Amino acid sequence: MVNEGIHKSALISKGAIIGEATRIGEFTVVGNEDENDNIRIGEGTIIRRFCFIDRDVSIGNACVIGDGVYVYKNATIGNNVRLQTKSVISARCTIGDGCIIDGIVMNDVVMEENVRFFGQLAHSHRNHTLSWKKTREPSPVFHKNCMIGVGALVIGPVEVGENSYVASGEVLRYDLPANSVLYRGEVYPKSAFRGLII
Repeated sequence: MVNEGIHKSALISKGAIIGEATRIGEFTVVGNEDENDNIRIGEGTIIRRFCFIDRDVSIGNACVIGDGVYVYKNATIGNNVRLQTKSVISARCTIGDGCIIDGIVMNDVVMEENVRFFGQLAHSHRNHTLSWKKTREPSPVFHKNCMIGVGALVIGPVEVGENSYVASGEVLRYDLPANSVLYRGEVYPKSAFRGLII
């Protein structure tokens, strides 16, 4: 059966299962044209132009994936997720329902439901003598409803607590407790910003 929402220039693997009412834009590549690619894309999802979806990827229902987005192998993306233009979801990431991401998400990151991520991530490289291929560090975990502001930098395997907020331009190197705000290098209870941050 032909899906009329798939542009004729898009390349879709034989191993991809595409949900109803899903649209895939120009020059997007879904899989490696292998029957064993094991790709699932849910119903009503929009994948725009020039995207790449790797093998063993699951994308939920009603997602919007902007132009030039890359999703690498073994990534799982929930329902109602928005990946802004040129975002990257690296291998083995788990992205929960309702997340909005504008940036590069490195390997093995976990984002629970309704995370807003507009910052940057970096490994801590605690042992700089290892070769690049042998370096394998834990990745950050972002708990429900947290917000990472524009230009904020999260370094190393930190945990950002539920309902926490990292202000734009901040650098986070340590765990941030639930219901906290990192602002001007200091951690405050979120209640101190009542009326400014929801």
